[in-house]
Amino acid sequence: MRLWALGPIGVALIASFLSGAAAPGYRPPVLEEAAYAGTWTGDGVRLELGARGEVTARELPVHDGFDVVRRCSGRGTWKPVEAAQGDRAGVAVSVPGCEDAESVWQVAGTRERPEPFVLMGDPDAGDVAVLRKRAAEWGTTVPAQSRWWCRERPG
Repeated sequence: MRLWALGPIGVALIASFLSGAAAPGYRPPVLEEAAYAGTWTGDGVRLELGARGEVTARELPVHDGFDVVRRCSGRGTWKPVEAAQGDRAGVAVSVPGCEDAESVWQVAGTRERPEPFVLMGDPDAGDVAVLRKRAAEWGTTVPAQSRWWCRERPG
């Protein structure tokens, strides 16, 4: 009797595994250059990316090893960064006087709601700073709040 009960359970497990294996995996969004333009905020960081490649950056994190040691602000330029082996597409920010600040923000989230992020500190257990576009620029009421995760990376 017990063997008869194990048969349907085994079939269900195999079907579950196969349906999960066939499901498409997450693919980070790849944005057009114009989609980066706008105001992005999170954890006190503010990036105002202009349509012509200009940026006003406030409170960019500067870390020394595993700790954020100071913040940096200023005006400079930005450009999109294509996805490379092992990295995602994103945006590179260059601000004179902020050379040690986080300069490449990779993109997670979805194409409709991209989330530029940087991993700070220990690659295995660091903090992740995530930016979101101002809600008014999306035409929705989604709050542009910061999110900090410890020991977790965006999917």
